[in-house]
Amino acid sequence: MIFKLKRTKAFTIIELMTVVAIVAIVAAIAVPSVNNLILNNRLAAFSNDFINSVALARSKAITNRAEVEIKPNSGGWQKGWTVVSNGETLNSIEELSGITISTNPSALKIKANGLLDGLKWDGIKACDSRSKCREISVTGAGITTVTKS
Repeated sequence: MIFKLKRTKAFTIIELMTVVAIVAIVAAIAVPSVNNLILNNRLAAFSNDFINSVALARSKAITNRAEVEIKPNSGGWQKGWTVVSNGETLNSIEELSGITISTNPSALKIKANGLLDGLKWDGIKACDSRSKCREISVTGAGITTVTKS
């Protein structure tokens, strides 16, 4: 009697170990890139939140013909900021993790005509753990600029 062996379709242990090794190498290459992406996005989010707060403050100041102030939360700019007009909170931004504020400017006041009170503001600088920073400055007309360093 002749027995025929059935050929089983499966992976060998060598093939599986090769695939696992390749996946581990690709993951080791990708993880630092993902970490940099996360840190870059935190800085971008901080910048965008601040720029949007300035735009909101200018818009509300002109619309309501009232002074609007962007002031740091208790604990300083590191803990976020609040946009306030006539005692009413228009917007509040909470602390973003992983961001360090390296400057401590005064509150930003926008007059009823949309111009900065005093036509000058010190600017704010936010940095991450890699010492990559974004400095946001606001001109007298309320125009924001972001400088990367």
